[in-house]
Amino acid sequence: MVAAEATLAQFVQIMNAVIAEKGVSPERINAVAVPPANTSVITTAQAIADQGYVVTGGITSTVEDSYSGGLEADGTTVPFGSVMVTTCYDSSTRTVTLPSGEAAPQPPNPRGLSTITVVYSPAAGAWFVRSLEDTGEAC
Repeated sequence: MVAAEATLAQFVQIMNAVIAEKGVSPERINAVAVPPANTSVITTAQAIADQGYVVTGGITSTVEDSYSGGLEADGTTVPFGSVMVTTCYDSSTRTVTLPSGEAAPQPPNPRGLSTITVVYSPAAGAWFVRSLEDTGEAC
């Protein structure tokens, strides 16, 4: 699970950079993510760029819990090849500025729980973030 959690940390770092840089070289996220997680980051970054927003700071993520299970990949079961990670994300240090120069409204609760699936790819010999789900719960 350590490798999966390390991949998640890289994902958050790259995601913050891609979004802050308005989608410049969004394919960087593909080094640590597969669909739908990577497409979500790329789509978000493009929307921010298209609307002229400026994002400073970023989201931080703290692992609250994780567990692993088998993963069926290419007809083979990979023991412990899928890890579900519950994280507390914190967007309180991220600011979004509108094209007018005004600050965009912050979410009412900048800290929340998310469930993230990280999977092992035997073909690539690496871990990838596959999905992100906001639970709607505060942390």
